[in-house]
Amino acid sequence: MRKLKLSNVVMSLLVLISVLTLNSIGANAEWKHSTNGWWNTEKSYITGWQFIKGNYHYYNIDGAMVHDATVDGYYFDASGAMDPNKDRVQVQDITMKAEERVYPLGTKDINVYITNNTNLDGGYGTRYKVEKFEDNEWHSLDFSKNATFEDLSIFLLSKDINKENCSLDTLKDFKNLTPGKYRIVKEISNSEGYTNISAEFSLQ
Repeated sequence: MRKLKLSNVVMSLLVLISVLTLNSIGANAEWKHSTNGWWNTEKSYITGWQFIKGNYHYYNIDGAMVHDATVDGYYFDASGAMDPNKDRVQVQDITMKAEERVYPLGTKDINVYITNNTNLDGGYGTRYKVEKFEDNEWHSLDFSKNATFEDLSIFLLSKDINKENCSLDTLKDFKNLTPGKYRIVKEISNSEGYTNISAEFSLQ
């Protein structure tokens, strides 16, 4: 009974987050669909958890809807809907950590270390998100129009560590960044599914 109540609380929170996300889109915006995922005329591709027509869906960092795969332990069927009848699998034990905990304002590059503690090889792309913690929640920061990511897949071997460089100066408001808590977010996958990992740091 306790497990059931906890699951209901988690699902309710996901619904609330999804509704707030979708309601933030302007009244004149139109939803459209392409091979990469759903997008609208006001914003770019939707990403992360979405509650659509009574079902939970997950859109990866490129805006593509996940299907026939597991994300953060939750299974999504062929239609892209989360299957509530399947038991949650263990989330992959993959972590990411910034090289330093504190950086001075104006720092252009952040090095992160991605550690694969599992017995499975994994991989990820070059894309990442930069978020800032404000008003008790994380906010995604926009990249400049000239920012590009190479279409590459990077292998993460079992029990291995990869070092990656993430640029901050490609952010749209890089010169206006203020002191505070930030994080780099990347999407990782292996044969068990997808998960998001993050590395927190501060700018002072």
